[in-house]
Amino acid sequence: MVLQNEIPHETNLAVAKFCKENAIKVLYNPAPARKTDLEMIEFVDYITPNEHECKELFPNEPLEEILAKYANRLIVTLGSEGVIFHNGNGVQKIPAIKAKVVDTTGAGDTFNGAFAFGLTENLSIVDSIQLAVVASHLSIHKFGAQGGMPILAEVEDKLKELNLNFYKEKKGL
Repeated sequence: MVLQNEIPHETNLAVAKFCKENAIKVLYNPAPARKTDLEMIEFVDYITPNEHECKELFPNEPLEEILAKYANRLIVTLGSEGVIFHNGNGVQKIPAIKAKVVDTTGAGDTFNGAFAFGLTENLSIVDSIQLAVVASHLSIHKFGAQGGMPILAEVEDKLKELNLNFYKEKKGL
């Protein structure tokens, strides 16, 4: 289940609680950020704020401490700097792919959709994040949220171009 803040908090919370009770994994994108977001954390498996939303959620707390507290659950997108999370042993950073940006509208939604897709394909968190980084990289080369979202074949082509073998091996490409 993928949740985000363009629907009411009460709805998100009810769905997250239902999913928790029924062992359904939940990815929560707290965008746009709001004060009630922290109430969701105990009911979700993954939370994916961008760096600005993370600062709103955890003001005055060092990022590395927050990441360690929510190891393998808190995945923070850093725009052109990539993505950062804690894998239980230490902070991991997945770099962004350099790009000439046309429009960033929808890049976060693309990231979350691709990350969720990777998880449903039984990819590791690292590989799911890498897949999401590639998809969001492709999305910023076009205008608009929907128009910018790449199809799977485009993502697969970019993975091949970057020689990212994790997906080739998983899908037999």
